[in-house]
Amino acid sequence: MIKKKIFCAIACAVFAAVALSGTQTAVALSGAQTEAPTWIRFEMIPNLAVPIVPVQVNGSERFPLLLDPSVPDVLLDGFLIEGSGMQLASREETQEIEYLGEKEKLPVVYLDTLEIGNVGIKGIRALLVEGDNITRADGYPTYGRIGRAFLVPFRLTIHYPRELLLLEPSPESPDVPAGGIFFERELNTINVEVILNGSISAYFVVDATAPINFLDSKWAREQGLAEKKAAGVEIGKLTVGGFTTEKVTFELGDMDNMPYPGLPVGVIGTPVLRYLSVTYDFPRGLLWLRSVEGG
Repeated sequence: MIKKKIFCAIACAVFAAVALSGTQTAVALSGAQTEAPTWIRFEMIPNLAVPIVPVQVNGSERFPLLLDPSVPDVLLDGFLIEGSGMQLASREETQEIEYLGEKEKLPVVYLDTLEIGNVGIKGIRALLVEGDNITRADGYPTYGRIGRAFLVPFRLTIHYPRELLLLEPSPESPDVPAGGIFFERELNTINVEVILNGSISAYFVVDATAPINFLDSKWAREQGLAEKKAAGVEIGKLTVGGFTTEKVTFELGDMDNMPYPGLPVGVIGTPVLRYLSVTYDFPRGLLWLRSVEGG
């Protein structure tokens, strides 16, 4: 049941197996536009830490889309595009991805502009999908997902308690501010080193689309963290870079069945992230988790 629960909630994370094409990345970086970035109000599904933000496509009215670093592409609802009468550039291309457990070939389109607040990119590549079953089932209709193809030029800060986010240029300085930790930019997931109970080091995924914290049961038993038949475990102390929290509960299962590359042994999900300010510096491959108790 745990495995099915995770898969339903993070179905779109399977796109992590699809690498960004070199052409798409180059277009996104060369076309990045930023003008006085400001904090943007967002909504959030209660059991997922994925912001829903107003997005403009080719200068359209603003439509709600998920801002989701766990997917590599920009995904747009084909019904929205058809219903709005929007004309999108096409080269008659398709891309095969695995979506909700099945492989599908999706049409590829090219956008004149894609804008969130005062930040946008010109000429970005996107895939057309048929709706987003996860958000619609929870009563939050959205029209696609803004993934890493859009986010790679920027630094993204999500202040979950205040439901505000900021997209801004990444600083050119090579210095790493205190508390930051590097993640593997070669992967489409956010894999970082985590220290458990002050001494046990391992790589975990930071995934806002996961409704629970998850830990590989075999690894947890080998490390003396869990009993043989336990369904869950409480970790006394968890450290990520300069951030430390205590008494974090994880559900146990088999990580081999999860759609995460890079061999992580656990997932830090919504139960931790929803109380924090989280910053992803994509160009430099840096992550910050900050406690913001009291807002």
